[in-house]
Amino acid sequence: MDFEYAKAHVRARAHRAISPIQRVSEHFRAQPIVKAHSDHRFVGLELLHRSTLQYQDPQAMLDVDIRAVENAAILAREYGYQKRIHCNVEISSLVHTKWIDAMAGSMCPGVVVELVERNHLLNDDRVLHKVHLMVDAIRKFGGIIALDDVTGTPIEMDAIKTMRPEIIKVEREGRIDRLKAHTKSTLVVERIESLIQASQAKELGVDELQGYWCDVRAASEIPAALTPPGIAFFASQEALRRAA
Repeated sequence: MDFEYAKAHVRARAHRAISPIQRVSEHFRAQPIVKAHSDHRFVGLELLHRSTLQYQDPQAMLDVDIRAVENAAILAREYGYQKRIHCNVEISSLVHTKWIDAMAGSMCPGVVVELVERNHLLNDDRVLHKVHLMVDAIRKFGGIIALDDVTGTPIEMDAIKTMRPEIIKVEREGRIDRLKAHTKSTLVVERIESLIQASQAKELGVDELQGYWCDVRAASEIPAALTPPGIAFFASQEALRRAA
């Protein structure tokens, strides 16, 4: 028993010796979010799981979503609560007791919970009621609510009206005018891959940008261990050009 205790103690010390950034980077990469204005100031990070996600397996997604909110809190503390740290959560995970326990034990200011509605669960009034309760709880613990991949469906527009998310993320710029007319939420355009796209999004009046181009813009401010995907993408493109 003493030997087993000693081994556990050594493992615990080794785990504590790993920096917070290294701990997070074991399972996650991170992609920066920057201001749409000319300075493109770095304002936050979104955690991206390193493994391929099994979206059709609620249990597998629950495990990922629990790990995501716990690691988001680690990064938020590491950045002194001065940068937003985004993590995704499936609606099925959000209303699960295990995720709720993990959220309550780790949530802190700066953590942004991005709700992903991919299974139309918000059509169920009972689920919707639980989601509203969780949204309130997240905010009470200092967290922020975002809606991810918004396309302007009736379900999403109802969610915007009732949940009042602080942040809305879109991939299609054609939805911007409609969203600006219905909400004062911070609007983030994703999949920005060039200066031209960044400029176009800014002209539409969005607040923030995310994508491979932003990864390069903020590269000096992101720990290398978190390997923003755009850095690797543009490096591979450059390698192909040199090889051609």
